[in-house]
Amino acid sequence: MAEGIKSRVGTRSRDHVLSFVSAFVLIGLFCMSTVFALSPTFYSETEKFRAAVYETDRTIFTTYFVWYNATGNLDSAHQVIYDCNYQTVADIMNNLQNPPADWPGPTNATIDQLISFNATGNGHNYTEAISHHPPATPPTYNATGDVTSVLDRSLKKYTTDNNSIIVNLTSWFSYLNPVWHEWEMRCMMRAGIDVAMPNYWWTGPGLPGYGYFTRDGLVVLNDTITALQTTVAAEHAAGSSYTPDDVPRIAMFYDTTMMKQLWAFKEHLDPESIYFDNETEAMNNGPGPDLEDPYWENQFYLRIQEFYDFIINGSACHTVFIQNNGTLEEYCVVWLYSGGFFGGIGSHVLNYCKAHFEERYGKKLLFVGGGEWNQADVDGECGWGACCDVRLDKGTRIPVGGYGPGYYNIGTLLGQQARYIAHDTTRYKNGLQSAIDSGAAWLHLETWNELLEGTDICWTQEFGYDFIDATREIADRFHAMHGQPPITSRVNLVLVILPLASLVTLMGVAVILQRKRPVEKV
Repeated sequence: MAEGIKSRVGTRSRDHVLSFVSAFVLIGLFCMSTVFALSPTFYSETEKFRAAVYETDRTIFTTYFVWYNATGNLDSAHQVIYDCNYQTVADIMNNLQNPPADWPGPTNATIDQLISFNATGNGHNYTEAISHHPPATPPTYNATGDVTSVLDRSLKKYTTDNNSIIVNLTSWFSYLNPVWHEWEMRCMMRAGIDVAMPNYWWTGPGLPGYGYFTRDGLVVLNDTITALQTTVAAEHAAGSSYTPDDVPRIAMFYDTTMMKQLWAFKEHLDPESIYFDNETEAMNNGPGPDLEDPYWENQFYLRIQEFYDFIINGSACHTVFIQNNGTLEEYCVVWLYSGGFFGGIGSHVLNYCKAHFEERYGKKLLFVGGGEWNQADVDGECGWGACCDVRLDKGTRIPVGGYGPGYYNIGTLLGQQARYIAHDTTRYKNGLQSAIDSGAAWLHLETWNELLEGTDICWTQEFGYDFIDATREIADRFHAMHGQPPITSRVNLVLVILPLASLVTLMGVAVILQRKRPVEKV
């Protein structure tokens, strides 16, 4: 009997020792996996690049629309969409059938009383149906850059404007006027914005020339920023707190609409195409270019080259230096609009662009775009539409997030259902903070001044500096951040959770087996 007791005691002792050793080994594995997850030595290439981006300055980008062209010659005949035909009115009324409950715009349109549309063109297009309105006249500044003129917010309307939509703007509000660009850049300085991204959709030389004004606007904007840097230096010497480093730089917002336009133009000239002699049908219903086709791949790249050819060597060009794998590399940025204009994106178009860009300029390229661009290995994911929903960091090589102040698409009712998200500074700041808290090192503010869709942060007669100063509040916090965010937002959770789950599972199994062990009779 004594020997049986000793045997059972010995067995239990061995079981305890084995359980202890097993637990010790599992705990050790868990600790090692935690070290691996936190140590840069064991980062993936994506994690290493993210860590390098976090070591650079936090950066705020915004999309800048350069295409406005006020003439100062508005009259009642210019309140219409194109020729104010009945089909146009019917299309608008279709999009006004179910407006949001809080929709502040018109709910009816007739042939004689119609909201205006389109911000560019032959001079009849004005600021027309912009949701919010910039200053009616150009501001003036003193020796330190402070505004000395009165920024009128009385919303003076044209007496012939039956809808009370059009504000009396002079012709200063134009993509060709450096005075207008200077005003917007000064407001971006006040907001703490680092990079202005002109919405660019010029289809290039020798081609249809769509979006020529975005090219012309880029030229004027580039010259304006270069001159403003000198002006701000003099103002700083006179006592201004701003320095030339506060003047926004330029990066490319690639409006991919241009590629569909190029494709539609080419298709309508091809006798073998089903869209021959019907460019509108090709644009509206055709699949668009396939970026796996070498011709269209190269056309896609040429738009980037045409943009950067003009600004690459100037002081207005935005670049970022990133220490990647022990090498300090200089990057330019291309922010991509929708991939929905293409018949196919493929996996190599962005790498094609990067290789040709570096060969031409000696600098590298970084791409940011929506999730559809992941198939081409986009560097940062932040899709269009942040004006309506917060964009959080997705764990890509560049940690990106974004948000905007609201939405009011009175200017695009010809192509969209009425939609409205009221401007609200508290919601706007909270959304930006959510993007930052998700780990974003770059923020996209959508948008600076797309007045046609009411996503604007810029100074308007409706809101003044409200959203500019709200942006500055967030920008100051954001710019003060350095290095990687808290551990909880950057740990490789797979390396930590799997051993922990295994530990818990095995310990649970051990307990169950111990309970099921047969009780030996004495």
